Amino acid sequence: MDNGQLRLEGSKTTVSEIVNGAEWVCSGLTHLSITLEADIDQETEEGMAKARIAFKQLGKLTRLEHLDLTQLYSRTLDIRLRAGLDELANLKRLDTLRVTDYQQRMQLEDATWMVNNWPRFRGVHGVLNGEEDAAALLEEFFESHNII
Repeated sequence: MDNGQLRLEGSKTTVSEIVNGAEWVCSGLTHLSITLEADIDQETEEGMAKARIAFKQLGKLTRLEHLDLTQLYSRTLDIRLRAGLDELANLKRLDTLRVTDYQQRMQLEDATWMVNNWPRFRGVHGVLNGEEDAAALLEEFFESHNII
């Protein structure tokens, strides 16, 4: 803890561990940096239900300001509404999001949701969409909202 901020920098956890684990007791975190590995098939109904549970658990961290979900070459949660992004609606203090998962497929509707739901959001880092044209569109959108 420094300057009243609670930080957690961990190595790795999986979506399955979150789904099958106990409720998190430290809901006062302001900084969370972990490799959150998606060990599920996010294209199936069961996988999407598990992803939503993981998002719901993250959404309970209402003091979170910085969220870093991956290290290079790890598959993480799809940062998309269809996968459960809307479960993070209560992260009103979130300032920065980092994902370095080359398989992300974030769309403009997801980015719009972030801007509309996270009033302090000012920084997004990493690969948001592995397709060059879509990534450029997202970058332009975020820059137009002073999010870099």
